Amino acid sequence: MMEQLRQAFIQNLQHVSWMDPKTKAAATKKANSIEFNIGGPKKWPAIWDNYPVDPKNYFENSMRAYHAKQIWKLTQVDKPVDRHDWSMRASTVNAYYDNGVTALFVPAAVLQKPFFSQDYSAERNYGGIATVMGHEFTHGFDDTGRKYDAKSRLREWWDKPVVKKFEQHTKCISDLYEGFTIADVGIDGNGTLGENIADMGGLKISLKAFENLHSEKMGGQPSPDEKRTFFVSFAQNWCDKERYKSQQESVETDEHSPDIFRVNGPVSQNPTFARVFGCPAGSPMNPTKKCVLWQDRKPSEQLAAWHAQRRFPRGALAAR
Repeated sequence: MMEQLRQAFIQNLQHVSWMDPKTKAAATKKANSIEFNIGGPKKWPAIWDNYPVDPKNYFENSMRAYHAKQIWKLTQVDKPVDRHDWSMRASTVNAYYDNGVTALFVPAAVLQKPFFSQDYSAERNYGGIATVMGHEFTHGFDDTGRKYDAKSRLREWWDKPVVKKFEQHTKCISDLYEGFTIADVGIDGNGTLGENIADMGGLKISLKAFENLHSEKMGGQPSPDEKRTFFVSFAQNWCDKERYKSQQESVETDEHSPDIFRVNGPVSQNPTFARVFGCPAGSPMNPTKKCVLWQDRKPSEQLAAWHAQRRFPRGALAAR
């Protein structure tokens, strides 16, 4: 699945008209170099082999764990960077991308229901776990990830005109999320930009990967019903119940947008969603002008100038 997402990203990259051939080739090289770490570490640091644990003293266990971890970090100072070194437990329901090693990490705990199951249909798995994986993959090319090259070096490897066009396109995304409010608090479009780029990119490349898989296995494109299931599965990743005060705190402290906008933001900019759910042109879930970063559908100057005026109400995914 991860390899299919990689190929979908590279395939889509070829249609990005605002990126020059040199930068596009470098971006393709980086996409091909991203390391995938799935499940958990293949081996644990030797320092944990003799780590003492007292079943009656939680505080001492915590202090010993902290002490052992610091010693281990110091032993790694003069060693080559390990692209398979995890900073998240296999039991954590999450995933992450690490710019420092150009690698993606997907713990075993998130490879469970409701995100993934071998018993689910392909459209449900691709709408679920694959959009999460696609989100993390896209972080390698968001407003921070794009500054790291294929070898994890922090340097400017994009030509300046391409950087300017990237910023014009991302301003459209920032402006879109600035128009969203929840619990009487407005979203910080710039502060959440990296995560919003990843949400949009993850949805796009996961859908493309699913379509490619369907064509390969079934000889044609998925049906509208299958695509609707894909989008509903994506939305269900972010189902939650949250109190008013908690929503306010989340907006003020979290680099991610609130869950409802992690759904409605990306799908409102996706033409396939509008088509399979029959959203009228110009409706909140199918605006006439859409933010598109990794494939040019509108001139960048139009995207940069457009400021989203619509505000989505609270509630679940809206088809119209």
